[in-house]
Amino acid sequence: NNINANDNGLINSVAIELEKIIIFPDMISPIFITNDKNLTAVIKAQEKKQTIVALIKKEEAQDSNAFLGTGIEIAVGSLLEMPDGSHSALVQGRRRMKILSTFEENGISFTEAEAIIGTKKKLNNQERALINTTKTLFESVVQLDRSIPDEANMHINSITMPGLLADMICTAISLPYLKRAEILEMYDEIKGLMFVHKFLKPELDILNIEEEIRFNVQKEVDQSQRDFYLREQVKAINLELGEGDIWEEEI
Repeated sequence: NNINANDNGLINSVAIELEKIIIFPDMISPIFITNDKNLTAVIKAQEKKQTIVALIKKEEAQDSNAFLGTGIEIAVGSLLEMPDGSHSALVQGRRRMKILSTFEENGISFTEAEAIIGTKKKLNNQERALINTTKTLFESVVQLDRSIPDEANMHINSITMPGLLADMICTAISLPYLKRAEILEMYDEIKGLMFVHKFLKPELDILNIEEEIRFNVQKEVDQSQRDFYLREQVKAINLELGEGDIWEEEI
């Protein structure tokens, strides 16, 4: 169950601390729990059959308690104990959380946060055009990027909400950590989608260049293989005719 807000509209929850991973709403991802603080927090939330807030550490922060201003509410699946004694679990992102404060008590992290609810306003023509062109760009990226399954494009095409579209594309592509963090903290869904759209264009340009390089390399390899095959054929024919190897004679 999602965490309920109090009378002031705020959420008080146990929290886990994530490092070098950013989870978006509706995203499913494995996480690895390597310390007792996170493990205890997850167990405490599961006992109450509730979701938990994930605090995301800032990259290369000097302060171990330096977190992004936005966290993510997650549902944690069954814990799996690893051979080294750590644990892993599948989690699903739920809602963005504006982190208001954090503190520790009895060795567990807690946070007070405000849930960020996506807007459901009617889209204008320009916003609908942005959604369509972003989907078209992503489809082209999927065709060239072999690491993205074709099913991702089918799922993206069914999305009509700009915020969800931006989040799902960020989940699918290899976006740098700092860029992912920047998008997580964008509460304006249209601005978030515009950010993703701007990133997709140069990404597509790079993929096109890589595809052209692969094509040219393969073309040269194919030509070399054809030349070798023809040389071997001529060599075999000349040996059959008793004329020796004309290539060696020329040398």
